[in-house]
Amino acid sequence: MRRLFITLLIASPLFCYASSENKEKNETPESSSATVLTGTVGNVRNYQPLSDVQLTLQSTTSDVHKTINTDEQGKFRVEGLPAGSYSVSFSKDGFETGSYPNLILKKGVTSRFGFTLFED
Repeated sequence: MRRLFITLLIASPLFCYASSENKEKNETPESSSATVLTGTVGNVRNYQPLSDVQLTLQSTTSDVHKTINTDEQGKFRVEGLPAGSYSVSFSKDGFETGSYPNLILKKGVTSRFGFTLFED
């Protein structure tokens, strides 16, 4: 767990960033206020993407809870979450469970993150 935290601190300038995307000028108010979280999960040893990693997002301020899995390329996408603070955990058999305790999602912003997990 401590190694994941250190990896996130070291890798955060490289892998963690948020950006606002407005691809089309004719977006409706509903689409421009969408909250989206995307990213990838990889193996810290070789940086290869990890499929079927279970991500659990739990709002720290409400009862919102969402669980998804990464795809074959280690990618994930979560849409429609209310803006706010979330605790995110990552788990996969054969790897240490990782967590990110205070992920802030903002209204109208697509947040992109990259995470790495250590093998057991």
